Amino acid sequence: MSTAYKPLFNIRFENIFDARLDKYEVREQIRTDTSDSTRYLAGPDGVLAVFSEQNGASSSFVRPSFEPMPWSTFDALNREFDTEFVSEHDHRFWGFDTAGEWDQFQNEITRGKTMISISISFDTPAANRTG
Repeated sequence: MSTAYKPLFNIRFENIFDARLDKYEVREQIRTDTSDSTRYLAGPDGVLAVFSEQNGASSSFVRPSFEPMPWSTFDALNREFDTEFVSEHDHRFWGFDTAGEWDQFQNEITRGKTMISISISFDTPAANRTG
């Protein structure tokens, strides 16, 4: 099963593919579905799909199904862009400050007290720093 990831600080889509990751042996891999908004990073131990968001102002990442975990690619992104990545299983991925807030939201949905309409954005001043 695939897993989605987001950096805690925005990384501009074009900056990911400007060759700065070459020094970590992480390079773009061209696949049949590569496009202007979907590209791939390949490291020594796996591949990450990279998606342009907010007209290129930020990016999201997916480890494709049944492929190895690309630890070296995440390490290179962490080092180069000085940000942590969180998966879709982390409350911060969805824009919640705490796990408790996320749990409360999930409980309200279950009881029908909250309509689902989520806009994921890291709008804090630090999050708007771009790599």
